[in-house]
Amino acid sequence: MSLTERTPVSSTSVFHSWGLSQEVLKAIDAMGFENPTPVQEKVIPFLCANDRDVIVLAKTGTGKTAAFGIPLVEKLSSEPKLQALVLCPTRELAAQVAKALQSLGAPKRLSVTSILGGESYRRQIESLRRNPQIVVSTPGRLVDLLEQKLIDLSSVSHLVLDEADEMLSFGFQESLETIRGQFDAETLRTWLFSATMSFSVRKLSERLLKQPQSFTLANTESAPKISSYAAVVFEEDKVRALSLLLRNETDFYGIIFAQTKKQVSDLEQTLLGLGMRVESLHGDKPQVERNKVLDRIRRRQATVLVATDVAARGLDIQDLTHVVNFEIPWDVETYTHRIGRTARAGKTGIVWTLVRPKEAPTLRKFERALNFKFENLKIPTSKDVIASEVKRQLNELLSLEVSEKERTFYDNIIDECAGEKGLELNADAREWITRNLQQVTGHILKAAPQNEPRTFELRSDDRGVGGGAPRGRGGPDFRGERRFDDRGPRRFNNYSGGGERRYEDRGGNDNFRRDDRGNGGGFRRDDRSGGFAPRGEDRGGFKRDDRRGSGFRRDERSHEGGGFKRRAGPGADRRDRY
Repeated sequence: MSLTERTPVSSTSVFHSWGLSQEVLKAIDAMGFENPTPVQEKVIPFLCANDRDVIVLAKTGTGKTAAFGIPLVEKLSSEPKLQALVLCPTRELAAQVAKALQSLGAPKRLSVTSILGGESYRRQIESLRRNPQIVVSTPGRLVDLLEQKLIDLSSVSHLVLDEADEMLSFGFQESLETIRGQFDAETLRTWLFSATMSFSVRKLSERLLKQPQSFTLANTESAPKISSYAAVVFEEDKVRALSLLLRNETDFYGIIFAQTKKQVSDLEQTLLGLGMRVESLHGDKPQVERNKVLDRIRRRQATVLVATDVAARGLDIQDLTHVVNFEIPWDVETYTHRIGRTARAGKTGIVWTLVRPKEAPTLRKFERALNFKFENLKIPTSKDVIASEVKRQLNELLSLEVSEKERTFYDNIIDECAGEKGLELNADAREWITRNLQQVTGHILKAAPQNEPRTFELRSDDRGVGGGAPRGRGGPDFRGERRFDDRGPRRFNNYSGGGERRYEDRGGNDNFRRDDRGNGGGFRRDDRSGGFAPRGEDRGGFKRDDRRGSGFRRDERSHEGGGFKRRAGPGADRRDRY
């Protein structure tokens, strides 16, 4: 059962018969484990009851994480010190294992820290200072921390090597031996899990393990629900062949394995150019970006993942339909792990393998080792792809349901256009046209607003739009009274200096007034004659009073004459008339 499943579990399940603690049983119930897988059924009771090293051989996807996770959590205490180390070949697998162990250990208050390349050193160092009971790491980053003396493994009692064969194939043998040298060989218990027992894995187990108990559950036969196809293609035609295969498979949701980072990048750009939803994964991507890529794939925001063998192990992506070997691997183990990404949890899967002519004999090696036969993979032509697309669209048309209201709407348009062209359409032709229109514009019709804007007929008799607007008030003729808001004066109040500023527009006349009360003076201009002429017939006013110092006042009663008065100082009686 997958760690992601959440099926309610009965208290009478097999897990409850193994004498596990209540805390661990609570975690198992919460994670939805119902029945143990074969590897779990053999390994968990033994590890819980014995204090020995073990070698477990089981293929990918058989529940190995829970097989070592449950007994590991059972044996550890909540004492705040590092007690267990789990090593994984890839960051993705390490992250998944850490998440599973955190869920299993939560009821016992066990803390899990992941130490991964590509993530922040500072965060990882701070998490180590909180004294977690379990650390899950990749070998490279752990050796780096050991060399800097940032982690102490002296208190570790259990070491788990997950996917040991893959760690060796990635070149981590020297790192593993460096890490192993940090422990007390007498008290350490080592649990080695692997999909295969290769020569290198056997040598590693001889050096690191003491009289291990072996469990062999590895089934080297290809999963019965995987259909394997292969095609021999010239090197210069491989990208084109892959593009045609993907365009012809509308339900593709899978991983394309390439050999190098450059090849991954080139394929990603090519497929993006074809309008496909593509993501890529390789060792140069920072861990944060890799997590985002996997999240988009799991959410099916992208349906094609182009990757190096960094994605061959540890990726828990449900319901992948295809695995593509754009470049064939050279060893059986890598091939096995690649195809193990599909047909998980009893589902079916399809594998496509593209080989150059000189690589064709390599296919026989995989057939003999895994006891299956490749079927011929036919590469579709461009016409085949177009024909498939046309059939798909026709099937969509045939499955459309057109409501009577929509049919009436389209019939009126068809009648109008056919009449303009002088065409007579029979019922079948009208049906096909209606369905096509529904497919193309149906979503627009459904989204049309229910309340259309109200409009009025434009009149040309100077009475405004619809004939209802008076002259000068909203109609096309602006003669007569003019107002900015058609209601009255418009004002600006400016309080920045304690003053008031008013603007009035009354029938084309301007009135401008400004009182600056904060400075003790005033300024006023009235212009009601349509311009800047004096107020009234011939009158205008300019008035300024300065009560704190001097006063200056001018009254102009006509164009020919006026009065000018001056006051000097507050309380002065002197008046000069000019």
